[in-house]
Amino acid sequence: MTDEAVTVAKKRSSEEDGIVTLSTGVRARLHTVSQAIIQDAVALLQQPHPPMWYNPEKEREEPNPVDPDYLAALNRYEAKQYQITFNTFAMFGVELVDGIPEDDGWLKKLMLLDRVGTIDLSKFDLEHPIDLEYLYKRYIAMGNEDYILVSVKSGISQEEIRRAADSFQGEEVRGEN
Repeated sequence: MTDEAVTVAKKRSSEEDGIVTLSTGVRARLHTVSQAIIQDAVALLQQPHPPMWYNPEKEREEPNPVDPDYLAALNRYEAKQYQITFNTFAMFGVELVDGIPEDDGWLKKLMLLDRVGTIDLSKFDLEHPIDLEYLYKRYIAMGNEDYILVSVKSGISQEEIRRAADSFQGEEVRGEN
């Protein structure tokens, strides 16, 4: 997967200024994302712990790592780690060459998705430039392959990229430009 991502990045990149055209048609410069910022962000998550159960054979309490609720919590934890990583890639790995469009049609579409319950914008201040930049990058400017390009540039392993891409929502969920 890395070779393909590098090939795509080279095709999209202009020789002189490092500008690439993202899969959505948005122009950007890609930057390496520091592993430290990803690690610090992920460290804020609470990792689930397996519940304890009494093992009558050993007459003691032991962790139960196959508990279905624990396994579900572990899956949610891993998905949240990927989400944090990809959110960090969006904010630190992509510089919008042309900024956020003056036409707020993209934001109106996101607000409609919020009203019908498809996404949740309640955590965002729709007047704050950082929140708007994040929403634009996350839902409009970047496609799955663009996250992969930033991943490769940031030195994330092929296996991690593959697992993260497999867990990422498809383009149909993201809405249109």
